[in-house]
Amino acid sequence: MSVRTLNSKIEYFGDRLRGIFYSWFTKKTGKGFTVAQGSILRGLSNMQIGDNIFIGYNSLINGSGGLIIEDNVLFAPEVKILTANHNYKDTAKDIIFQGSTPQPVKIGKGSWLGAGSIILPGVTIGPHCVIGAGAVVTRSIPGFSIVGGVPARIIKKIK
Repeated sequence: MSVRTLNSKIEYFGDRLRGIFYSWFTKKTGKGFTVAQGSILRGLSNMQIGDNIFIGYNSLINGSGGLIIEDNVLFAPEVKILTANHNYKDTAKDIIFQGSTPQPVKIGKGSWLGAGSIILPGVTIGPHCVIGAGAVVTRSIPGFSIVGGVPARIIKKIK
C-alpha cells in the first residue's frame, strides 16, 4: 500500500469520525454522514441530516434557523449555508443588539453544491439540483435545475 493510499484512508476515517461526533447533537442524522476536515457546523440541534451526506473541506453550515438536508447530498469544499438573518430596522439600536430572524433552509435529495457556493436563509433547493461553484443562492430553486452566478439563476434544466 502506498503512502498516498494510506493517507487517504486515514483522512476518510477522520472524516467519518467527525460525522459520527456531529450526529450526536443533531435533531436527526441518517447513516453515512461524513464531515471533511476544517468544516464548522453550528446550530446542530436544529438540523435534520439524511443518509449518505458528504460535507466538503472548510465548509460552514449554520443550522440555527432550521436546516434539512435530504439523502445523498454532496457538498464540495467551502460551501456555506446560513439559516438566519440579522435584524437591522430599529435605528435606535446597533445591529449587533437587534437579534436575528430564523429562516429554514432545505436541500433536496441527490443535489450537489459546488465549491464555494453560498445558500442564504429561507432557500429551498429542490431534488437533484447542481449548484455551480461560487454561486450565491438567494431564492428557492426548483428540482432538476443547474444554477450558477451571483445571484444564482437557472442555467439549464436536467431532463
